[in-house]
Amino acid sequence: MPIDAFHPEASHGRTLPVRLGAEDLPALVTFEGRANDDAWSEALLEAALRDENYAVWGVRSANDSALWAVAILAYLPFDAELQSICVLPDARRQGLAREMLGWVMRCARA
Repeated sequence: MPIDAFHPEASHGRTLPVRLGAEDLPALVTFEGRANDDAWSEALLEAALRDENYAVWGVRSANDSALWAVAILAYLPFDAELQSICVLPDARRQGLAREMLGWVMRCARA
């Protein structure tokens, strides 16, 4: 069962990972287009946001709440699978992917 996100706290100019919802679809589509050469379609992103067997996590800028990193986790009957993890090009080499991977691993074990 997916765990809920905790309240975001500013850390190094960004928030801690938060679970994204349907209201985040426009920002997520924009993020995917900027961060991923093989971006998920809007329809796939919307389906993941609405499906209780998926968890879409994001790290936002503390200044303007723009998405900097996203991870998509699929909950399967006996395990969980990381479907995608991506960081904006300008935010790379700062440890965000490592932080996101650690976060989704803890979520998958919960």
